[in-house]
Amino acid sequence: MLYYRGETAAAEALVREVLASHPEMDSVRPLLAMCLSRHGEHEAARAELTERVKAGAAADPDIAYWLASAFALEGERDEAFSWLQRAIQSRPRGS
Repeated sequence: MLYYRGETAAAEALVREVLASHPEMDSVRPLLAMCLSRHGEHEAARAELTERVKAGAAADPDIAYWLASAFALEGERDEAFSWLQRAIQSRPRGS
């Protein structure tokens, strides 16, 4: 919510706090990447979008959506649309 309210520094700090306590929680890395991208830290943002993140995104439509958003902010249109399509297709019917 902080990110979407424009409080990207606070959002980044919160996600970093979560990762400090739970470094295996790769599902939030696309959110960190989105914050980094907004701050112009593109190399660091891309570094968060690992194969482990992609594996999680393949199984969870929310993570796939966040991954699509991160790729969109990085200007990687094809990757963004690919993950957005996966997010849509993996949603349960009626959601």
